[in-house]
Amino acid sequence: MRLPELLAPAGSWDAMTAAVQSGADAVYLGAQGFNARASASNFDEEGLPRAVDYCHARGTKVLVTVNTLILPQEMEQAMALVEQLWRAGADGLIVQDVGLAAEIRTRYPDAPLHGSTQMSVHNLEGAAQLEEWGFKRVVLGREVSLQDIRKIVQSTAMEVEVFVHGAMCVSLSGACLMSSMIGGRSGNRGRCAQPCRLPYTWLEEGEREMGRGYLLSPKDQCTVPFLADIVSCGVKSLKVEGRMKRPEYVAVVIETYRRALDAIGELGHYEATPEDLLALKKIFHRGGFSEGYFFGVRDRELMGQDRPNHGGIRVGRVVKVNGRQAFVEPEPGVHLVVGDGVEFRGHGGDCGMEIQRLASSKGLIQLEAPGGVLAGDEVYRTTDAAQLRAVGEKLAEDRRRVPVSMELTLLPGRLPRMTLTAGDITLAVEGTEEVQRAAKRPLQEEDVLRQMRMGDSFLKPAFCHVELDDSFMPVSQLNDLRRRAVAAMEREWLHQKLPRWSFFEPLKGDQDKPEAAKSVRPELWLQGDKEILERLLDQPLAGVYWTPRDWTADLRSEGERLREKAGKKKIYVSVPTLLLESDYEAVFRKLETLRGTADGILAPNLGAVHGSLRTGWKVVGDSWLNVTHGGSLRELLKLGLERVTLSNELTLAQLEAAGRGWEDRCEAVVHGHIPVMNLAHCPAKALSPKSCHNCGRPLRFLRDRRGYAFPWVSTRITRCQTTLYNSVPLALAARGRLPQVSALRLIALGESSDTVRGWVEDYLRLLAGKPVQHSYVGSTLGHAYRGVE
Repeated sequence: MRLPELLAPAGSWDAMTAAVQSGADAVYLGAQGFNARASASNFDEEGLPRAVDYCHARGTKVLVTVNTLILPQEMEQAMALVEQLWRAGADGLIVQDVGLAAEIRTRYPDAPLHGSTQMSVHNLEGAAQLEEWGFKRVVLGREVSLQDIRKIVQSTAMEVEVFVHGAMCVSLSGACLMSSMIGGRSGNRGRCAQPCRLPYTWLEEGEREMGRGYLLSPKDQCTVPFLADIVSCGVKSLKVEGRMKRPEYVAVVIETYRRALDAIGELGHYEATPEDLLALKKIFHRGGFSEGYFFGVRDRELMGQDRPNHGGIRVGRVVKVNGRQAFVEPEPGVHLVVGDGVEFRGHGGDCGMEIQRLASSKGLIQLEAPGGVLAGDEVYRTTDAAQLRAVGEKLAEDRRRVPVSMELTLLPGRLPRMTLTAGDITLAVEGTEEVQRAAKRPLQEEDVLRQMRMGDSFLKPAFCHVELDDSFMPVSQLNDLRRRAVAAMEREWLHQKLPRWSFFEPLKGDQDKPEAAKSVRPELWLQGDKEILERLLDQPLAGVYWTPRDWTADLRSEGERLREKAGKKKIYVSVPTLLLESDYEAVFRKLETLRGTADGILAPNLGAVHGSLRTGWKVVGDSWLNVTHGGSLRELLKLGLERVTLSNELTLAQLEAAGRGWEDRCEAVVHGHIPVMNLAHCPAKALSPKSCHNCGRPLRFLRDRRGYAFPWVSTRITRCQTTLYNSVPLALAARGRLPQVSALRLIALGESSDTVRGWVEDYLRLLAGKPVQHSYVGSTLGHAYRGVE
């Protein structure tokens, strides 16, 4: 059986070496800029070539993340980084930004591009678009099932990579603005503040509490028990998440998956042992593990709503507290030691500590505990000192050194000669002075072998044959010969491991971007469901974006009613942001029933773009395509899109810079609740023991700890997916300045008809150079003036 590569996270030098020593086939890491884990240690201009050499020396590939969105002024800085990676010998570039990928292909036509999971590819059409753009590999979204993975692998020539272990984003990767809108820290720029790990309260109809907890915090994913099923799909790479994790975490996880993969390669299957799962849980888990989405969406099993951080292992219960001394009744077989990290959990809250001293008496463990610990508290071990010590001992030894065979010819009257063989490389190095005949004690073989130690080299002596004949040679010359031979072999070994990208410096003037800005008179478009649109199609709009909430309904009849009321106004159908391969056909069958009724498609992802264009629809690109500069805009317009909605994370100045020269083909969202998360599951179903309920009732909300309530609505295809909207509406009308684009979009979400009519009136007034007549107190200007980190 052909095994996929095991791809490990490397957020620091120590994590990288841990990955390599534990059996990773490849690592992925970031430089100091343009990577989606900006808070990791990462690798600077000097450290990155060293990291590549370390990995290549030991047969491990290096993939580098350049997977953030690029702002208009940053392209040359990003390309300077790419040049560093080319010179360092990176084996692949993981990219999110469409325009950056295009620029890389221009200068490095055969660069191995990997489409980041941030590109939100969940179906074959999305993979096909990347393949047409020259990508080598696609990293599928975590939401894709085994069934869909198998189909995509069988239907594309591209390599397919999937995540198999670690933390999971609750929202589609690349389709989350929660951190960005709340605090300006953009996940698309590597700065996510993880608001998904905070507590929320579920509200029905704005007031009634239905539940509370960490409602947006998924468990970590673990696939060891069914890894053989994933391997059988034919994927190229199995990716472990964790560039923010400690080296010991990387070592434990990679060693476990390496063992499982090797067994699958030899036997065709692997039965995960209790020891495997316990080791993984000891090092880190969130409320246990989930299977992710590999077997479909299992709402309740997916979420870890009780706590958002390491769950640890339960080791006992406090039975008595005497001052600062806590007496713990341990679980059977549990042995706590100095250095363990423990956490006490009870009605008084959670408090943790590292054990400095402990004693045992009458079956109880006596600990010096922090204040607030009470009898009855549960005790969990969150750091296992013995596990860390054992991992550290393993990592102290370089187990991935390359064995080298040596032959030394040391014959009097001839130049000394050392021949080294490593793998399929053989080379010879000669000394500069002839070997002498011994006047007294000749060299013995053991004398020579003592000088063949290779110190810190990645080479290790595996065999040494020495030819002597009453020979003598100073030890200094013998050492010099060894050093030069080893250095020559190291250079040749690394040279042969380097990937070969070609480089082409484009001529100035190759770019086809228009230079001059165009004067445009923007049109107004309104987005909403059929209920709100039916009431507002009498407004002076250029068109509407219809967002169906139930794709199992009779959309043809609904569309005909909208068409009748719309008159000459255009109707574009908004396709779901999450378009799984298993849902794709159902959605596009429904779209076929709207031929002649709808004028086009609002496409939020590459799969929807490719599929809509291939089937002859007119297409407007939605904001989830994450267009932040002119390069990305051009690439999408070349495909045949009518226009593209620029990113909601741009300032007005950046937005206008990104669209300069293409203003007549750009759109911007200027008013309404901005979608901030796209969930594959239903929060209500995850929290409630019932199945589906309450769909179609008034808006539901998630209220955060500061009292802000985020509306959420469900969209049904074969099952429900969820869109979470910002707690406060965007209103650029409040400042009075509008971007120079051809279309301005208003998003309606549960507002009254009169309210939305007021919006339309105000934006038409602004376009006519008149002041607004309504108040927008309590709204936000979004990123129009502040931007993102």
